[in-house]
Amino acid sequence: MKNKAKLWRADLDVNENLRRRLPKLARKYFNRGDRALSMRHGWDDIHEFRLETKRFRYTLELFRSQYGPALERRIDDLKHVQKLLGEANDCIVTSELLETLPGSEELRGHLTARAESKVKKLSTWWRANLRPEGKEDSWVEYLRRFAGRRRSGSIADGAKP
Repeated sequence: MKNKAKLWRADLDVNENLRRRLPKLARKYFNRGDRALSMRHGWDDIHEFRLETKRFRYTLELFRSQYGPALERRIDDLKHVQKLLGEANDCIVTSELLETLPGSEELRGHLTARAESKVKKLSTWWRANLRPEGKEDSWVEYLRRFAGRRRSGSIADGAKP
């Protein structure tokens, strides 16, 4: 088995570890989202992205105290992504449960169409809100620069000058 680099280094303090790890997690998350929401997505990719969204959101929530209000806005974005992915997943899972039920084809088709609509809505929102030029970089830079520098209402927290 390949020796994987330690995710958390004991020789670094919390904020140094956050500056080292969270930007990488953000890049990974954005890449996963782009892949999952591409026109070639499959339900397995969507489901994996849903799980990745939960993990990333919960990781950020663990370190709320190390960041300012701008982290809350980022978490809210992840909650929105998670909500739409969860609704799509519910439709797919329900459709699969109905597979053996005679006469359920129409309902299953409706559920699949609803799931696809949720993913399309998310894909549009993703491109408009999380993929504009520089947005990923702003997430990465925020997570790198502001660990341990919680300043309520400061420009660092996203307040307008």
